[in-house]
Amino acid sequence: MRLLIIWCEKALGRQVAQNALRTLVSKWSGGIGLCTEEASNEIVPGGADNREEAPEDLVIRYDCFLVPLLPTEMLGHLLAAKTQSPAEILLRAALCSKKPVLLLPAALGPENETNTRGTSPLLKKVLQQRKQAALLGFQTMDMQNILNLQQKRAAPFQLQNRIVTEKDILEAFKSGSRVAALPDSAVVTPLAADTAREKKIELVKEGAP
Repeated sequence: MRLLIIWCEKALGRQVAQNALRTLVSKWSGGIGLCTEEASNEIVPGGADNREEAPEDLVIRYDCFLVPLLPTEMLGHLLAAKTQSPAEILLRAALCSKKPVLLLPAALGPENETNTRGTSPLLKKVLQQRKQAALLGFQTMDMQNILNLQQKRAAPFQLQNRIVTEKDILEAFKSGSRVAALPDSAVVTPLAADTAREKKIELVKEGAP
């Protein structure tokens, strides 16, 4: 499973996010890429690929996306559909692809902050921004659940229908799995086969070696 980290230099809380990413990189078994305003770079062990790629190509090449920190200005641009920077264009394309686009719990601000009178104005603002991000399609996920995605991606999605349609493939895709297990006698429609190729879903018949 290939993960692309979209790093926003202007966001606050960079040190906390950097520490979390060190943990992620050390435990992630799949490929990891880093995208900043300047370029996209492979940061997997064994070498770096410093080539620049179009947002559409990155969305095709990676399975999920992680935004450790999301600046308020960038969230506003996404809500208004007025993407400007390369990172914003990439995020818009990733959200439209329906692939997982993840936020760390502190991506928009502190997870909990209270004062003597109750919830602080800052926390209220953060909670409102999280609701807005969820409406766009962002998923807030802690580090352990992000790491668990790898296991989920590896497990096959079981299809029970004898006739496999496009709807079945899309259900497998939404589950997060990259493999769909079919009954041995299943028939795959041409549209379903095309959709599986497009979404990079491997079709495996039960009982196949």
